Amino acid sequence: MNKWYLSFVCLFSAPYATAALDLASGISLNTLNGEVVESVEDAVFTSGENQLVLDYTGYLSDKGKREFISTVPYIMVVNVPENADVDIDLLSRKYAKIEKNVDRELPIFSISVNGDDAEVVQEVLPPSQGALPYSDIPQLVKDYNQERGLVFDSGKIRSLKEELAAVQTGAVVGATVAGDSTVQESENTLQLKLWYSRANEEERKAFQKWLIDQK
Repeated sequence: MNKWYLSFVCLFSAPYATAALDLASGISLNTLNGEVVESVEDAVFTSGENQLVLDYTGYLSDKGKREFISTVPYIMVVNVPENADVDIDLLSRKYAKIEKNVDRELPIFSISVNGDDAEVVQEVLPPSQGALPYSDIPQLVKDYNQERGLVFDSGKIRSLKEELAAVQTGAVVGATVAGDSTVQESENTLQLKLWYSRANEEERKAFQKWLIDQK
């Protein structure tokens, strides 16, 4: 295990805090909240929800032998409080187990926060087309978030599509929202729709007048 002490950045001039991150040998942190992580000691977490992209490269046990494996990247959200100890390891050190889980797109990482197992949804990061599908992981993360309407907001990862659906239909935020397969909306478009849906009649009239004045 390699232990690094990481800084937390909180908005509105909140104080810095430190957290200890243990990454098991062979595990790489590719991006954190959409940003490239050159080395673990340079990573800066937000106190709250953090989006990580991890992969594993190394040797695992296989019936008395050692087999090499390099997994696809997994994307996940981990809730990291201030002054936390975060440990990330593989679910198993058995080659067959990890290979099977990767093939089935099942979780391969074990994550604990302050010694308690964390329930973390792990997804295979959707690849790009071509011979090198994971050559630009930051762009893949950007595409992943844009397609789902996800934005980072003060330690919370918000789904703008879910919020918009909740406002328009009275549904509960967090419910499954059917995606539009033909239109990929930008964060700005979703924010505008969300604001407009929440606005009262007077606010909408003022906004429409402002739009006309811009022409």
